[in-house]
Amino acid sequence: MRSWVSERAGLLTALGLAAAACSRPSAQIDEPAGGAAAAQSSGEQDEPEAQRRMPSQATPACVAEIDGDLIVIGEMSTRLRLDDGVDRRRVRLQILPWDEDEILLAVGSQQPWWSMTQTGLEGRLWRVPCAEPKALELVVEVPEVDLSWSALDPEGGGLYFGSQAVQRYDFALGDWGPIASAPVFEGCWMAETAITGNVYVVEWLADGQLLVYEGGPCGFEAEWLGAAKVVEIDEAGEGHTRDLAHVASVTSDGQGQLWLADGGLCGESQTWMSRGSEGLWRSDDSGESWALIEIPDLEKRGLVAVWAEGDRLIAWEECCYSEAADFCQGGELFVSEDGGDSWEKRSPRHGQPAPNDYGPVDAVAVEPGFGVIMVEQQGYEGPLRMRSDDLGRSWSALEVGAAFEASAPSERAEVDGYVFEIGREGLYQLGADGGGRRQVWPRKVRVDR
Repeated sequence: MRSWVSERAGLLTALGLAAAACSRPSAQIDEPAGGAAAAQSSGEQDEPEAQRRMPSQATPACVAEIDGDLIVIGEMSTRLRLDDGVDRRRVRLQILPWDEDEILLAVGSQQPWWSMTQTGLEGRLWRVPCAEPKALELVVEVPEVDLSWSALDPEGGGLYFGSQAVQRYDFALGDWGPIASAPVFEGCWMAETAITGNVYVVEWLADGQLLVYEGGPCGFEAEWLGAAKVVEIDEAGEGHTRDLAHVASVTSDGQGQLWLADGGLCGESQTWMSRGSEGLWRSDDSGESWALIEIPDLEKRGLVAVWAEGDRLIAWEECCYSEAADFCQGGELFVSEDGGDSWEKRSPRHGQPAPNDYGPVDAVAVEPGFGVIMVEQQGYEGPLRMRSDDLGRSWSALEVGAAFEASAPSERAEVDGYVFEIGREGLYQLGADGGGRRQVWPRKVRVDR
């Protein structure tokens, strides 16, 4: 593990960026019992305590909630009060285990990358007794950081959080520092040079693997846009960043082939940069290898669902968040009737006298055998529901009050006696009895054009 103290002063200076320049709501906090934080914002540190307490429980001993403008446990206040200017719906509580009758509590924002959603309580972590929450104690303070986006390490000795890079706070030393390099973004809106971004820790994906959002002011008028990434932590404690292998849908075509869609993340600002592939992934050998079957005009927006019946395929393109943040792009239906060799756009807008009256497809209902396809989309006067009996070649409006139940993207498929299911990351193969679970996507990739 590298030495952190010498690197921290420059890091904290840079952390001010937009947050320091924007006014944000304040919060009322009565002086907590114990008063002093375990770590101060200056570069100088006190001598480490001989026996500094560390988390010891696998699950939190109690749960904190928002009640009006108060943070409470049960019916008892923690003495943390939200300011009147804070939208309670956008407050994020991070509750972490500490002891058999205590928790660690951080209060922050559901969308900290937008300065107007901040609560004024970011950057602090409290130890809260479940039976006497007013006796809370401030144990960690890191300026200009939202500690509600954090994760304890499995042994409880450290806390991972984000700033301009993923950081680790060491409970034994009372200090913190970066474990990975900061993200750098090229080609941001109107930016003449590369932009150094920020990172937010979401959760553990697997042993030694943190899911994070990393991004920066890359959108229209410097709007924050990000991507979903994975930080893999090696035995030396160093972090290495890679893309998240996201799977949105998987299905089988009844002919021994698997079809996989890997879009589904570009609809939110924090993952706008996580675009899916330019087509569907197909496996002819039970997941041992995969080929990318490209779809023209997909333009890296990704596919959020796929349905297959023999050689007939329906692929639903997601509608991606735009740089201007006021509309999305995409939302098409693509159809193939020759096993993916050729594709056509068959959304209701195509072939209509006024195609601009039809917005992107918001929901799809597919009947078994593809006898009927129904979609819901936006129109000038509200949602429109359309029906096709010929695989999208022609469409008619559904009668008012007609039943419409959207089809959820398939997350499970069976081929050659194996079961395939979507994991938190990637696709997994299981035996017919549910045993022998192993990841089969992404791996052994080749590209077919």
